[in-house]
Amino acid sequence: MAGPAPHNTKQGRAPAVGRAPGVAHFEEIPNLYFHRTDLLAVLKTGQNPRGDQCLKEKVLGAALIMLDTHHFPETTPFEYEFVELLAKGGFRGLLLLDDIHLNGEMKRFWAWFTEKRAPGSYSTKDATPVGHVSGTGWVDFSTNRPAGGGGVDFST
Repeated sequence: MAGPAPHNTKQGRAPAVGRAPGVAHFEEIPNLYFHRTDLLAVLKTGQNPRGDQCLKEKVLGAALIMLDTHHFPETTPFEYEFVELLAKGGFRGLLLLDDIHLNGEMKRFWAWFTEKRAPGSYSTKDATPVGHVSGTGWVDFSTNRPAGGGGVDFST
């Protein structure tokens, strides 16, 4: 028989603590935030329709971004544009991609990533053996330079 759930939790999960509209974080991990907003709009305009107006700087300055979205980057475009905006904005962190082998579109997205690499711009690693069974991709942008200073060219 299992013991009682930890204090103030449901089924052992940490309680979400709202910080602003559309933002949640957990008390146990104070520097991790979940933003429910249109990140493409935030990266394009710098404006966040759901609150935190410093979100663009937070995204571009993040050490790690986990991207787990629609999984149809060709029919429901998001992934290609998001990655391009990260690179052009000077993102220098790590990008973790979920489900890179899930379907044909995600396989092509991962192939595009690994084939578009400009020397010194970012490195990729298929981390599926230690990640998700449908594919995990690791992209290190630590050598990325902002637009105008070299950087990654994602034009097709």
